[in-house]
Amino acid sequence: MSRLDQPQQRFGTTREGAENKESNDKKLLKLYRAGFPEPEQIFGYHGTSIEAIDALRRTGFYPGSSYEVEGERGMYIAPNTAQLPGVWMSRMVGIGLGSSEAEDFAKSSAQIHYVMKSLGIPFKTQYGGRFSAFLMQTLDGMRRTLEEKSNESLVKKFGKERIEKVIQEAENRRGVLLSISKKVLEAYPVKVVEPVTEDLPNHDTAHLYIHTKTGVGIDYFNGLKALGDEEKKYFEALDVV
Repeated sequence: MSRLDQPQQRFGTTREGAENKESNDKKLLKLYRAGFPEPEQIFGYHGTSIEAIDALRRTGFYPGSSYEVEGERGMYIAPNTAQLPGVWMSRMVGIGLGSSEAEDFAKSSAQIHYVMKSLGIPFKTQYGGRFSAFLMQTLDGMRRTLEEKSNESLVKKFGKERIEKVIQEAENRRGVLLSISKKVLEAYPVKVVEPVTEDLPNHDTAHLYIHTKTGVGIDYFNGLKALGDEEKKYFEALDVV
């Protein structure tokens, strides 16, 4: 089961769980209100969705990608090149860089995750699942291909009007941008992953990748930016005293 698919009640079913969730909410609200720290404190950026932030709130760990790279799941980073160790600099040609790329990824993830959640498609099936080819597209691509033969089972299961409504609603999602502290290097293996490999067939540039079996701990993020109105409403609604 993907961490994004875990029940919303995972924390909060016990007193300790409720306290952990409240602590995570406070940390996220503090990051949201503070924005990003000075650039020299940022190792890199990661774009994501409200649904992934939900998992971070529940567990205290960011779930990362459902791809497995070298046998482990983890999280992609768009690096702040000024903070990269010198040993990596010779491999930086063509690498995904900076907050702008992470913002693009945030928008894509936010819209796809909204479609999946709204239709009840398990997040663990985003890559390699029954409807993954449909879900790997932009919203415009989803609209264009909805009536193609390859999506007959999707339309039969969820209904054309319902799918079109969800796609329209997903237009309002812009995602969340997280900044990652340099101290992540002390806790997790971080590697350059080369493009177009068997593990990463859909990536045509190199990326930095945090390897972790459990997810990245909440304390390794040092900034947060809500990129759209729906995301801003989400963080404002945390309402932590």
